[in-house]
Amino acid sequence: MKWLLVSCQLLAVFVSALPYRECPVWMRTNGFINEMGMLADAVSWTNDGSIIQGVCGNYTIVQDISGKYDTRMRIYQSLNYNLTVFSFRPTQSTPDGQNIHNNRKMTKCSFFPKCQGRVHDRFQEAFLSLIHQIKDWGFIYNDVATVGHSLGGSLQLFMGIYLWKKYNKPPILSLGFAGPFIGDQQFSDIYLDGYFYVMNHNWWQIETVDMNNPNRYDGTVEGYQINNNEIFIDMDAVCSFPINPLSIPDQAYGMHDLRQYLLYASGTQC
Repeated sequence: MKWLLVSCQLLAVFVSALPYRECPVWMRTNGFINEMGMLADAVSWTNDGSIIQGVCGNYTIVQDISGKYDTRMRIYQSLNYNLTVFSFRPTQSTPDGQNIHNNRKMTKCSFFPKCQGRVHDRFQEAFLSLIHQIKDWGFIYNDVATVGHSLGGSLQLFMGIYLWKKYNKPPILSLGFAGPFIGDQQFSDIYLDGYFYVMNHNWWQIETVDMNNPNRYDGTVEGYQINNNEIFIDMDAVCSFPINPLSIPDQAYGMHDLRQYLLYASGTQC
């Protein structure tokens, strides 16, 4: 597909690890990236059955699944391409939603067979509660993409690795807008390094950075941690969207707000 010319609220503890690499330039102009940003937003909308209109094509919801900790996964089917997109919702401002960030701990990786290493306990619980409800896996014969913002950006990473390791079906694109990493050093060494390679640099955990003040950036990807920095942060898979940020007085999310990410992901080339 010519549009792939490869080369919520989180309770975060921030560290000084400025994302040093701008995302590939084609992501700024590519209409498919625009659509992925749109679907990362649309997963939080009320499902009224409407066709979602993108810049290069249109999408319909084929499954709408609610999971533990007030999570949501929507499976979208492109009406123009042989493409299925998994989009995951950010943290919800509800007691159950906020509870996913309480009592943080790592646990044995179990979301695909023979998984090694440790991952975020409640993130894994939520992910398993979502995928166990998938009714039809026929999409496995399509191209697939995964996307999400904030917590959704972590759950989409679970999904990408799950598809790769269980079905040998890595996504054509995996984007975590402000999505924290999910596993420890062992998990990263065994799986994330290989995922980055097999994805041919089409997997990124993304930060917004103020292009006029590089010290002002989101920081969630690098800063979300458990206990003694048990989550391994692979900076090779982190890239930045340099933007002139919006002033958003009605929200407390600042650079973390998805609308900031959509400023960059606004391309129209199909």
